[in-house]
Amino acid sequence: MAARRTADQRSRALAMPLALPGATLTHPFGEDVNVYKVGIATATDSGAGQHAGGKLFAMIGLWGGPGLITLKIEPEVGPTLIAEHEAIEPGYHMNKRHWISVTLDGSVPDPLLRELIEDSYDLVVSTLTARHRFDVDPDRFPLPRRTRSRRTRRGPARHAADDVDPTTTVGTQPRRAVWVRQSSSTTPSGSVPMRLGGT
Repeated sequence: MAARRTADQRSRALAMPLALPGATLTHPFGEDVNVYKVGIATATDSGAGQHAGGKLFAMIGLWGGPGLITLKIEPEVGPTLIAEHEAIEPGYHMNKRHWISVTLDGSVPDPLLRELIEDSYDLVVSTLTARHRFDVDPDRFPLPRRTRSRRTRRGPARHAADDVDPTTTVGTQPRRAVWVRQSSSTTPSGSVPMRLGGT
């Protein structure tokens, strides 16, 4: 009975990740390891079993025994799960703080296993860009509405010449008061200020 329960759980576990939006099955490490990824789906991801983009959120080893599924976990949750379930241990060949491995012997109830898979999926999806999250699940991750840049209302185009008082310019050059030497018997110094070009 126990052997049947184990075999049943492994077969169910193989299908659980693929029930999530945008999940893809790949085999980058060989046919005896199912790698489930999400995001950046490409033609080689679907069906061909190639390593081509996406982020891993679940991995199931198919060699011998009941099989093993490795999942991403929140660092503060992992130790509690490991302490409560003999079948749960730190991630096999993964970062022990962020990943756990669950032996698929049926001792971890299916509802909890499914919840752990969904949690791993959510953690990985949260690291994707907004564009890739939208591609994964448009209903759950709609693109944020882009705020249109406010255009400053401007008047007619201005030119440098427009900033110069036309009453004090000749062409585009400002008029200057120039001291000129004049011969005059009425001025002791012989110099009077005159504004050239003025009125």
